[in-house]
Amino acid sequence: MRTVIATKGEKGSALVTILLVVLLTSILGVALLTVTLNGHKSVKASENQTKSRYLAEVGAKAGYWDLQQRLAHLHSSDWTDVTKEISSLSKDFRGSPAAPDPTKPDETYQYQLVLELPPKVEKPDQGLYIVSGYIEGTGTSQGKTSTVRIKVQISSLADVFRFAMSASDTIWLNGGVKINGDIYAKNKLALHEFAHFGLYKESIFPEVNGKISSGDVSSPIHSLYYIPEETISVPVLDVQLVNEYSIEGKHNVDQEGILIDSDRAKDYLNGSFQLTKIQEVTLPEIDFAKKREEIRTKAKTDSRYHYVTLADLLGNEHFTTYLIGSNTLQGTGPYNGIWYIYGDLVIDGNVEINGTFYVEGDVTIRNIHTNNPIPAAIVAKGSIHVYNNNQFQSSPAVLNAFLWTQQDDLALYGVISNLQINGGVIAKNIVLNGVRGNTSTGLGLLVFDEQTLDKPARLTITHDEKFVTNPPDGVPTITGLKVSQIGNWVLSY
Repeated sequence: MRTVIATKGEKGSALVTILLVVLLTSILGVALLTVTLNGHKSVKASENQTKSRYLAEVGAKAGYWDLQQRLAHLHSSDWTDVTKEISSLSKDFRGSPAAPDPTKPDETYQYQLVLELPPKVEKPDQGLYIVSGYIEGTGTSQGKTSTVRIKVQISSLADVFRFAMSASDTIWLNGGVKINGDIYAKNKLALHEFAHFGLYKESIFPEVNGKISSGDVSSPIHSLYYIPEETISVPVLDVQLVNEYSIEGKHNVDQEGILIDSDRAKDYLNGSFQLTKIQEVTLPEIDFAKKREEIRTKAKTDSRYHYVTLADLLGNEHFTTYLIGSNTLQGTGPYNGIWYIYGDLVIDGNVEINGTFYVEGDVTIRNIHTNNPIPAAIVAKGSIHVYNNNQFQSSPAVLNAFLWTQQDDLALYGVISNLQINGGVIAKNIVLNGVRGNTSTGLGLLVFDEQTLDKPARLTITHDEKFVTNPPDGVPTITGLKVSQIGNWVLSY
């Protein structure tokens, strides 16, 4: 048997090979370990950055809540206290660093308030005060920091004006109506895919782009209701003889229907909406007798005030009807300032209304088109009727106004009419009915486009934030001050 003995050269070659393999393995191991460690550090940093963002949001919310409590005792009627307190807030309203979890002292939040002084609006004779600014929340986690800014407004403006729709009881959205802005319904929000109009028309479910608060603010339950078709009672009317006005008030706003689970809200609502609970909204009762005397007195010496009445030869006042607009003798205006109509107000045709109108009687709005840059405020002790606006037309009539009635119901239609309100609506109960696309007539019947979300709504309400930041003279106010969020949150790292 032969025995092969390796030479010294072969032994050295094998050793070198082994050493190279060990070296390469070590290098790859170190590289892999480095990548793993860097990846872990990156994940940890990202995790801390996310934590800092959440902590910043907690700080901003805490600041918002604390500011609400700080303002609770103020009354806008005492201007000395208001200006003194606001000045103090701008200097010292801030929260010290706080840790939500005491076992993690490196994870903290804090907040501060920054106000834009002097106030944007300060009208002591009208009880109106508005100052803007922002609450900045800062969050820190293991050296990573984020900030969130909430743009806010401290104001005595009645907070119903912060919403596209405000109801002290119930809101009904029927058919393809569209709401751009927040909704507040103190009791409930009812939804239906049919527009209630004569022989009611199947459309699509309403579209809401904004926040929705419905029901008791202290309850986690969102009071959304679906109204089954079989519970609806709408009068059968000849379409050739009917307009929207003549079938108002035929809705049973007390019919609750079926409670919708919050998780299924998107089955009954279109749009980019968010179900939320907000602080209680104040819907103040307007003292029309007091307002009448105030405006009547000031109108004698101040050109901003206008008092409209019908007086006989003895000076006794009588209820009157005041007609304005391009279809009336009074004409298109502009109508500026603060008005009190001792009687009914009829707006017929194109008109420019800049200001606040208090109406002792009813308000009728028809054939409307307004071009005032900031919505007017129309506050009626009686009913408000809006009808026959751009009937059967594809483009909407535009009404730049907040409509507020002290009566129980406010009903608006976008079936024959095509109406866009830039502002908002306020009442005890609000009922909207609308369809999508074009409406026409044929053989005495209404003819509708196919009802789809991509077609324009014939009734749209869009909240106009310019009213909140720069309201017209004479708007209703509250006795205290409230803070409200304006616009979206701004996040920075």
